[in-house]
Amino acid sequence: MPGGIGRVAVSVSALPAIFPIRYAMLDDDIVLRISPEGLLHAALAGAVVAFEADAVDSSLTHAWSVLVVGRSHVITDRDALAAAGQLSLAAWGKARHDVFSRISDGRISGRAYNRAEVLAGQPPHPNRGSTP
Repeated sequence: MPGGIGRVAVSVSALPAIFPIRYAMLDDDIVLRISPEGLLHAALAGAVVAFEADAVDSSLTHAWSVLVVGRSHVITDRDALAAAGQLSLAAWGKARHDVFSRISDGRISGRAYNRAEVLAGQPPHPNRGSTP
């Protein structure tokens, strides 16, 4: 899961909400760049969230999907904040000062798909859930 666009699922007023978001990897954690004024910032603060990313190749023959469930927290450590600032993680919003949120201590599951194998009746290759 190198980075790109994914979806983060959070609870907003006790209801599920899913937001598309850019992400990057820092060590084994997912890093999100968010506006401190937005709804997502409040929903992410110390919460258990679900994050999903997937990709399909241009020929539609290979695909993968990864789901991470873990705790998110705003990065405040000076060294970690400097490292997050070096990631290729452009802001989508107009905030003057974005913050970085990190999803860590998560349970990871995923699947890889190969169209030829699926057509031949073979199931997708599951990544049996793990906890880093």
